[in-house]
Amino acid sequence: MTSYSTPSDVANAHGDIIMVDLLRPRDLLALTATFYGAELWQGEAEGRLFLAKRDQTALLAIDYPYQHGHEEAAFEVGTDAPTPTPPVGYRPARSTRLVFEIGDDDGIDLTTEGVLAAMSRLRPVLHRLVDDDVSLPGGPPPPPDRMPPHPDSGDPRPSRLRRRGDGTFSEPPGARETAIEAPYRLVISPNRTGRWEHATRPVAERDDTRHVELWHSRLTRMPPEPDAPPAPPEPPTGTAVRAIWARDRDGLDPSDWQKVAPAALSSPSEAEDRPFRGSLNRRDRHILVRQSAETWPGKAGAIPPAPVRADKLWLSGLGAWLELHGAWNSTPYTDAGYASILAWDHLAPFGRDQYVRVMYPGFLFPFRHRTALVKITERKMKTRSPSVAALFQRKFLVIDEPVREYPLPAHRGSPFQRVGIRPLVTPNLDDPGKDEEKFFWPTINHVDFRFTIDAVDREGRAVAFSTPLLWVAENHVSTAAGVSAVEQVYDASPHRIIDLHGQAVAYTPPTNAGTSATETRRIRLRGRATPGAITPFLSSADVSVDAVQRLTGTGATTIGYYPAYVAEGENAGEVWAAVLNGATPIPAVVPGTGAADDPPVPLAVMEFGTAPSTSSDRAGGFVTPSLSVGGLSTASGPVNDLAKVERLDFDPAGFLAGVMPRLFGIFSLADLIEDVAENIPEVVTQSLGPALQLLDDLQRAAERLQRAAGVVEDVVTRDLMADAEAAASGAAQAFADALADVTSAQPEDLAATLKAALEQVRAPLAALRPKLPEQTPFLRDTLTDIIDGLDAAITAASLVDDLIVALTGLADAVTAGRFRFEWSPKIVTGWPAAPNSLITMPDDALSILVEGKTGGPGPSTARAAAELRDFTLHLFPSEPLMRVPFERIAFVAGADGKAEVDVVLGEIEFVGVLSFVETIKDLIPFDGFSDPPHLEVTPQGLTAGFSLGLPSLAVGVFSLSNLSLGADLQVPFLGKSLSVGFNFCTRERPFTLAVAFIGGGGWFMIRLAPDGLEVLELGLETGASLSVDFGVASGSISAMIGVYLRLESDKGSLTGYFRLRGEVDVLGLISASIELYMELTYMFDTGKMLGRARITVEVEVFVFSGSVTIEAERQFAGANGDPSLEQLMVRDGAWPDWDEYWAAFDTESLTKGLPA
Repeated sequence: MTSYSTPSDVANAHGDIIMVDLLRPRDLLALTATFYGAELWQGEAEGRLFLAKRDQTALLAIDYPYQHGHEEAAFEVGTDAPTPTPPVGYRPARSTRLVFEIGDDDGIDLTTEGVLAAMSRLRPVLHRLVDDDVSLPGGPPPPPDRMPPHPDSGDPRPSRLRRRGDGTFSEPPGARETAIEAPYRLVISPNRTGRWEHATRPVAERDDTRHVELWHSRLTRMPPEPDAPPAPPEPPTGTAVRAIWARDRDGLDPSDWQKVAPAALSSPSEAEDRPFRGSLNRRDRHILVRQSAETWPGKAGAIPPAPVRADKLWLSGLGAWLELHGAWNSTPYTDAGYASILAWDHLAPFGRDQYVRVMYPGFLFPFRHRTALVKITERKMKTRSPSVAALFQRKFLVIDEPVREYPLPAHRGSPFQRVGIRPLVTPNLDDPGKDEEKFFWPTINHVDFRFTIDAVDREGRAVAFSTPLLWVAENHVSTAAGVSAVEQVYDASPHRIIDLHGQAVAYTPPTNAGTSATETRRIRLRGRATPGAITPFLSSADVSVDAVQRLTGTGATTIGYYPAYVAEGENAGEVWAAVLNGATPIPAVVPGTGAADDPPVPLAVMEFGTAPSTSSDRAGGFVTPSLSVGGLSTASGPVNDLAKVERLDFDPAGFLAGVMPRLFGIFSLADLIEDVAENIPEVVTQSLGPALQLLDDLQRAAERLQRAAGVVEDVVTRDLMADAEAAASGAAQAFADALADVTSAQPEDLAATLKAALEQVRAPLAALRPKLPEQTPFLRDTLTDIIDGLDAAITAASLVDDLIVALTGLADAVTAGRFRFEWSPKIVTGWPAAPNSLITMPDDALSILVEGKTGGPGPSTARAAAELRDFTLHLFPSEPLMRVPFERIAFVAGADGKAEVDVVLGEIEFVGVLSFVETIKDLIPFDGFSDPPHLEVTPQGLTAGFSLGLPSLAVGVFSLSNLSLGADLQVPFLGKSLSVGFNFCTRERPFTLAVAFIGGGGWFMIRLAPDGLEVLELGLETGASLSVDFGVASGSISAMIGVYLRLESDKGSLTGYFRLRGEVDVLGLISASIELYMELTYMFDTGKMLGRARITVEVEVFVFSGSVTIEAERQFAGANGDPSLEQLMVRDGAWPDWDEYWAAFDTESLTKGLPA
């Protein structure tokens, strides 16, 4: 080793510290070298100065001028941003320091070249958190609109940091440790394998030595030692660096910044971004230190840091060249509740930022697509003049997970099995400010940004819509409070209400029984957030069920998933949806009165056979079963009692409750229907193209003809129906075979063959058509519609083309919507139970059909038909009076006009006390009576009865005439109850009794129903009259007195009256009359008595006449009369002014008891 001595002319003014400035103007070298624990020696041979180690810890510190500056950036929204006008805000970083350890054998030539050469060979002195054994993310940085690769874990090789346990936090670097402040306020450091390379002399240009390279020092990797084991492959470029400190922590107590979410290091608002907006903010720098150098406690143990790859870290007198790239797995930080950064890319030549990208992990709520919030600060020249290269900052979203799956059974509450989101990169957004730490609605110029959603429903059908989505920071849902805040904000937002504009959506997978595909106007979404997971689900949907709309006249029906379906899946009744009416609790809905709440709706009532706002005569008579739509089933369509239908426990009373008149006014149709699962009615809706409509018509024709042939009595008609049924069945089977063979044959050939088979159906249908008018309206109209539809379809010019479209599976250009309600429930054979049955019938006597068509060729149609066959009405079971057999009652109601009623009666039989009528019918010719026994049938009901006129009696001055007896039975078909009436004379033809000049008359009538008295009327009148005639003058006078009694159920009245009349006439030219009428009426239900008096004087002279009437009426209060004012008012003397006011109208002693 060369010997050294201390030169006498070198003074060490700092004791152990020797400072030397290295200045070289030619290549702008400007450094300060500080030696700690070193001695200065002079070589004896060379005469040069050297520095060598004196103490155990001899160090060389190289100080650079500041290497980076914090420059103000303008914020871009969309493509707009204000162009900064120089000067812009700028803050320089603090100086940078490289520290090296001087070894035992290290001698440093005290020259500029010697110190620079020592920097390249000496071992660096680093912060304690800098690791020397790491793996770096490889490859070039991704473009701005792409996510970096997500490391599945940290460095796979052993690391000293991993062995330090939870909570290895940083502290500011010491004065004798390497500390590079670049970027601004962020201190970084290379690891122990890093070395600095640079030229020791100026480097001149090869062709022109006047030009030299700017001196700079580059961070490189130390070459492996010869005997070292092979290391894992490293990226072709780059060395590891770590961010060891953020000066934003200076002055803070460690307990403050070591929190999960330190407030002092949160995302600043624009006003808080001190000193101004730049590439990195205080929160960014804090996170970069945590993720690249510190070990923080995590949910599953310590979270190891991952270093940053430095493709360029060059230091110079004009600032640093930075090309830094970091990428992290954010999951451990998210699980622990820490904010994190997915990626960081920093490019800065000469200490001025050129391009800086920071990516924050998050997702879009409620679909949970991984989406990063990207912040890019980039230098741009936006104008030619003035030409300013300024920094512009923008924020946008990048969707890392374009498509997410929602498999069953975990997502039974969602109608979508897959959701894709576009665009994958949004335009530049408004700055969310501090909200980017939690969640925000992406907006552009304060207008919500709408994402395009490409969804697939549960049957594989595409559903497209657009909607704003909530961006949520990944770590924000790691706590219950964060979860609740996100859910509340989304639930209260109108953005969760999404218009689907009538697209068909299948809410459940298809089943053998049917489909849940329903035309949907809008849906309301929610999300259930749990730490680490988000489950989107449907809270409600406004759907249009064709049958419901056609039969109720209402708009969309608001439904939600049936809770039992969400919890357990398919049920026996295949109920999947419940109407939001409050009857069925649906946990998914948002209650309240806000704009985004799920609105409850009244149950829509499907009145089969009744169009909206029509009277009951359009209702198909007694067969208007109305279904209060409580939910939807894939098997039965709209259903009511969901809990019972779910168990296949059908309740006819619930199905028909309160919405149908009573048959014959005595019993409900529900009383006849047995409570069996087979009786659950089915509402079918279809959307079909022309060819598939034809197939559906063929199948229905075969079914209806087969059923009709079993009830038609005429042999010829029955045979014609059998031939038509065979032809329709054969054509339908040929159609099905063609669909099956389309893969092995040409569609054109199949269509031609199929057309020929279809044309064979026309002949038997044409033969059957003349027989249809003879059938019941129910059978006639249903078969006529089907035959007309088949004939039109088979003869259509486009038949072959339509068949080819159906066979090849292409979409039909013209489609039609159909709805059909068909019900033939099993009914009881007697009601009530025998032996006291009021009505008896076979168990298949009832048929109901409602069907309609919308869209497609031709007008929209709707028809309701019903029939009750072969039943007998027994009046009455306990005391028989008559038996009324019905062959049928049929009702048909179309879209136009009134219902058609077809009633066919058998032979009515009078029995019991009315059996004498049978004898009269047989023994006495009907023309022997003034009014023979009669029968009248109308659409409202039937009336059967008789009336007997009695002979008059006259003896001298005594006469009795106009005597009659009558009885009748009224049987309404619906609504009112049947009733029996008896009468002695009538109001129109009262009996008359006369004795000389005294006479009178009267009548009596009573009508009884099963539930009591309907009406009783009694009228009696008597009086006297006297008249004289002298030729030129005549006159008369009469006086009458009478009584009238009327009773109706719980109401009635009794009236007595007196009438006195006199008149005189002279030659027919002049006449005068005067009449006095008085009556007194007592009303039984109110206890009131009403008196009326009227006097009328009338005079007529030639052609002139006039009359004067004076009336008076007085009402007397009875025990049940209206309360008086005295009874209504409280008179306690507390309000003297009111008492005085009432006293002014004192007719009821209001002031009684009060002081004068």
